[in-house]
Amino acid sequence: MKPSFFLLLVLLVSSLVACESAARSTADGGVSDVGVARCVPGRSLPCACPDGASGAQLCRDDGTFAPCSCAGEGPDPLPAYCETTPPRTDTCVSVDLLFVVDNSLSMAPKQASLTRAFPAFAEDLRRELAGVDTHVMVVDTDGDTGRGLSECLQRCEINATFEPPPGCDVEPFEECFPPELCAGFDCETPPITERCDRLLGAGVTFSAGLDAPNVRCTYATGRRWTTLEDPNLVDALSCAATVGSSGSGNEAVLGAMVEAFAEGGEGPGGCNEGFFRPDALLVVVLLSDASAANGSMEAMIGDADAFRRELQALKCNDPNAIVVLGLVGDGDLPGGLCEDGLDASPLLRELVEGFEDRGFLGSICEEDYAPFLRDAVGLIDRTCDLI
Repeated sequence: MKPSFFLLLVLLVSSLVACESAARSTADGGVSDVGVARCVPGRSLPCACPDGASGAQLCRDDGTFAPCSCAGEGPDPLPAYCETTPPRTDTCVSVDLLFVVDNSLSMAPKQASLTRAFPAFAEDLRRELAGVDTHVMVVDTDGDTGRGLSECLQRCEINATFEPPPGCDVEPFEECFPPELCAGFDCETPPITERCDRLLGAGVTFSAGLDAPNVRCTYATGRRWTTLEDPNLVDALSCAATVGSSGSGNEAVLGAMVEAFAEGGEGPGGCNEGFFRPDALLVVVLLSDASAANGSMEAMIGDADAFRRELQALKCNDPNAIVVLGLVGDGDLPGGLCEDGLDASPLLRELVEGFEDRGFLGSICEEDYAPFLRDAVGLIDRTCDLI
């Protein structure tokens, strides 16, 4: 997958979370975690400059990364397709809709609020975007279902052997592995994970662990994304968006957002192949309570402007080609609905607000997300009319 600003954050906490990534210095002193990255010719990515600012780094045609281009050295390079993408007409013919859903420990009730709103949301989309070719995909903020899967497999072993895991001395072992941890998980025929189940930014079709479906979600497309024509759209999308709460508390919300396109349709073999189209209206929906107080390094030191620039570059800097929606924490704001100050997401709010009238914010602590999503469909429709 293509490196992003998120991967730089991983470098800062690698000693704490035992990451296996290895940082490399670029020719001018900038740093990029390209050791685990997929270099896509013509694509640029954020990188760290010596003064701590964010620069841009281009993937060359030979598959190697150019030095980090820092402030004063010119604008961020645009993807190569910006030179060949057909000009837009006055009719919106396609929309790419991406949900980024936090799968950290506090998120189960918020995912439930989202999925409860899906029936009305799907109906509104189908009505307002009738005739528009719309792709829909979900990614989580951890990227590796292995953690939840390991917990479920361990529970299966405990049930079979009645031997407690290390550090668990109670019997039965509900205090260590509550029954709801792996509800629905088939111990007799455990699911087989795929490479894309373990990559940040890959479309979610399988989530395991606490509050997750623990089964493979199936789209009519047979891919990691679906369309509004999917006859089982609401159920399939609800399955995918219930990403559970076994994910890392070091959420990579914006990292997952940009990685979704690195894993996208640049060529055959990408996890999200076919989802992203350069000439489509891009809509991103963020659902997260990630905050610095809860340990998210991205929330602590993330650069919203760097993420915004990368998202805009995907659409060749067309200001009318992106809509960003955020149901995020507001516990740090006067009158915020989140009473707990831990649910404070200023970085995510800053990103959404950076898109001005193409950005729309709501509180993740709302009991009912349907009104927010209804208004969001209106914004999508109005923006669609402009391109």
